[in-house]
Amino acid sequence: MSTYENNLYWRTAQSRDTSAINADPMFVSASPTAPADVRLRPGSPALGTGLPIADGVTRDYFGHRIPTPPNLGADQARNGR
Repeated sequence: MSTYENNLYWRTAQSRDTSAINADPMFVSASPTAPADVRLRPGSPALGTGLPIADGVTRDYFGHRIPTPPNLGADQARNGR
């Protein structure tokens, strides 16, 4: 069984995620096609709304330190772009 908890859904929904955020993540690109396109803009509802995971990882895909609380998604820059 899969667990869905504290995710952000955009243009869809997940009824099993009772702590879901349903909103535009405010990526730097409206039509992401490359990793850099999913960086977050200031004001994104994904900023600071993630849950910490004790897995030993300290940096995100882009080399940013993972803050506490983390952002949702691959971009962990605290203030977005």
